[in-house]
Amino acid sequence: MNKQFSLLRPFGLYFDANSGGGSGGTNDPSPDGDNKPKGKTFTQEELDALFTQRATQAKTSALSELFKEIGVENADTLKAIITKAKEADDAQKTELQKAQDKANAADKALADQKTAHETALAELEKRIQDSEIKITAGSEVTDKDGKVIRPRARADALDVILLSVERKDIAKKDNAYTGIEEALDALFKAKPFLFEDEQAIPIKGSPTDNKLRKPNKPKSNLEDDEKPFFNSL
Repeated sequence: MNKQFSLLRPFGLYFDANSGGGSGGTNDPSPDGDNKPKGKTFTQEELDALFTQRATQAKTSALSELFKEIGVENADTLKAIITKAKEADDAQKTELQKAQDKANAADKALADQKTAHETALAELEKRIQDSEIKITAGSEVTDKDGKVIRPRARADALDVILLSVERKDIAKKDNAYTGIEEALDALFKAKPFLFEDEQAIPIKGSPTDNKLRKPNKPKSNLEDDEKPFFNSL
C-alpha cells in the first residue's frame, strides 16, 4: 500500500512519496473499506516551486500592507521619499555650516579689530609717556639750597634717554605718571654724560649708540707763556 502525505490537503493537493514523481489519481482503500477519490500528487521539485511561490506572494502581500500603512504606493515611491529627505537634510547641514562659517568670520573680525585697537592704544600711551619723560628730563632738579643735583638733559640726547631709561617702575595713576623722576635719577647716575649742560658732539654711528663726547678743548699755551724768562737767555 502506498503511503501519502496530506500536508497539502487543505489545498486539495497530495504528495505520493512512492509514486516517483508520477501524477494521476489512484484509489487507496480506506480503513473503513470505502474508496475515496484522491487529489493530484506532486514531485519534490514541484512542491519547492509551490512553496517559493507562496512565500513570494506572502512577502508581496506584507509589503503591500506596509506601504498602505505608511501612505505610499510602492517601493519606488518610498525610495524617492527617502532620497528627497536625505537631500533636504544635506542641504540643511550645508546651510548650518555656512552660518557657522559666517559666525567664525565675524568672531575673527571682532578679535582683529580688538587687537588693532589695543595696539593703537598702546602706541598712543607710549607716545604720551615719551613726551612726559622728555619734559621731565628737560628740567634740572635742585635741592632745597638751590644746588643742581640732576642737570637737565642735553637736547641731542633726548632720543637716547628714551631708549635708555628704565620704564618698569613708571606707571600711570589718575592720569598722571609716577616713577619718571626716579628713573631719570638712576639714568643720570649710570650715564651722567647724557645730562651735561655743555654741548656734546655725538659720535657718528647708530642713533641708539649711547656714546657721546664733549668737544675737544684746545690745548692751553699757558705753560709756554709761563716759562721762566731766563730759559730764553
